Amino acid sequence: MRKRIFKIISFVIAAFAVVIVLFNICIFMIHEYGTSDLETRKFNMLISGTIDIDPEMELLHALQWYSNWDHLFLSDNFKNKYKKRQNILNEVDELNSMSVVAVYGDDSRQKLIGISGLKKRNVFEMLNPDSVEIYRVYNFKYIVDSNGYLDDVELVGYKDFDAETGFPIGEDESEYHSVA
Repeated sequence: MRKRIFKIISFVIAAFAVVIVLFNICIFMIHEYGTSDLETRKFNMLISGTIDIDPEMELLHALQWYSNWDHLFLSDNFKNKYKKRQNILNEVDELNSMSVVAVYGDDSRQKLIGISGLKKRNVFEMLNPDSVEIYRVYNFKYIVDSNGYLDDVELVGYKDFDAETGFPIGEDESEYHSVA
């Protein structure tokens, strides 16, 4: 009887180990080969007639878990300063379905990038009928280098909206969150 239980436990452990190894191989393949390298992207820009690098999309891709930063138009300064996506935005793992949104700053000369996403909710929040799904927009100031690569970003602030109605959460402008 003990031998049979030992065989079952060892089989379960071996199967679990195989699943973990396969999962890590898949993550590695997505991260390493999931996007085009810089030379391919430059060639595609040349063919399509695009002359400018879009810093908004580069920041969005830098915040995605599966992006390889070596395949993005990011300066060495950017890569050395941030090292990983959580250093750019520490709440990045709390967002679902991130996208770029238009942001209008107070100063028309200020370059801003808006990154938005739905905040993840836990099981208790989903079961609560009074729970509000939150749509959050983060605003970043950005700098590009002489090559047009994204060189630096700075989180200016964020605003929360009710995902269903689109109305800001909070009574007045003073309840909007600002980092500065």
